[in-house]
Amino acid sequence: MSTRVGRASEQVSARLIEWTVGPFHAMLPGPMKLSLRLDGEVVHSAAIEAGFARRGIVSVMKRCTWSQGVAVMGRLDPEAAIFGEWVFCLAAEKALGLEIPERARAIRILLAELSRVSSHLHQLALVARSAGAEPVFHFMLREREAVLDLLELVSGSRHSPGFLRFGGVREDVTEGFLERLQEVCQRLLERISEYNDLLTYNEAFVRRVSGRAIISRNLVARHGISGVPSRVFDRGQDLRWREKSGYELVQHQNLPANISSGAPGDLHQRFVLKLQEIIQSGHLLQELSQHLPAGPHRIGGDFSRIPAGRFFAEVEAPRGRLDLELHSNGGTTPLDLRFNTPSQPLLAALPEFIVGAPVEDLELALASLDLQIGEVDQ
Repeated sequence: MSTRVGRASEQVSARLIEWTVGPFHAMLPGPMKLSLRLDGEVVHSAAIEAGFARRGIVSVMKRCTWSQGVAVMGRLDPEAAIFGEWVFCLAAEKALGLEIPERARAIRILLAELSRVSSHLHQLALVARSAGAEPVFHFMLREREAVLDLLELVSGSRHSPGFLRFGGVREDVTEGFLERLQEVCQRLLERISEYNDLLTYNEAFVRRVSGRAIISRNLVARHGISGVPSRVFDRGQDLRWREKSGYELVQHQNLPANISSGAPGDLHQRFVLKLQEIIQSGHLLQELSQHLPAGPHRIGGDFSRIPAGRFFAEVEAPRGRLDLELHSNGGTTPLDLRFNTPSQPLLAALPEFIVGAPVEDLELALASLDLQIGEVDQ
């Protein structure tokens, strides 16, 4: 029951309205069921149910050889497949004691940053559409298409490259690809100013998103949320700039501490930070494409068996920290795998995140969360 008090002598009671969305709905980030209790036009409480898109990735991996497992890991996050391949290769290479050539590490970073830009553009486009900025939605998808074309040029696939191998990458990149990469990055960096004019500094957009869809510091800490929501408060949460991550090959630009004047952790701050990370990735890609290290793109060897033990690896995916604990008994297939994906804490925080949100802001809040159900329904 919800009780609203007017005058001292008046008391009006009304039952909460129950509303279930899903498992398939355009507002949702994927197949899931969202059960809401509404107090008028405001979300009073929420419950979630996932599992509608379960693909059994761990079960499939246990039946795959080690080399086959790289391609399967690319299905973990359809929007940024390279990171699933990367974390799996890192764990296996740690077990094998492999030292990856500099050129191979640089090519991996090229593919990872292209995927990061693609993922960020896709999520920002959804936010723009939910906020009513339909033209910007199409502009951002236009730039994303150019990035996906680059991934297809180098790997033959736009979403599931299957390009990484133990000890390096499948093939070397060509001069033509590097020249095309510089052109796309330059055009992308030039058009970021358009997005700033149309959205970041647009008074109507700022009013629509400021103070809304807040992911507070407390919520980040309690649920272990990583990625952009945590970097709004602490830039040091980015794993890319740690020692020996591969990114020491390039000079990175420090992002400004003050993002916007909105409420701490609100949608506008996260939106601006993602735009800044796209700029950062663009400069990083330009530098790598101009100074790609020489040498082999892969080291050979027999990788049909992985030494017995437990091995851990982690990468900074577009949505946050992706880590993998790999179990091997010395055989030709993995014994077990344990994932921690960035979408898992986001899904756990979702019911609390949307409580108190007006119904009219629900689609905007869900789009801002950058949640990938495929990462959760493994």
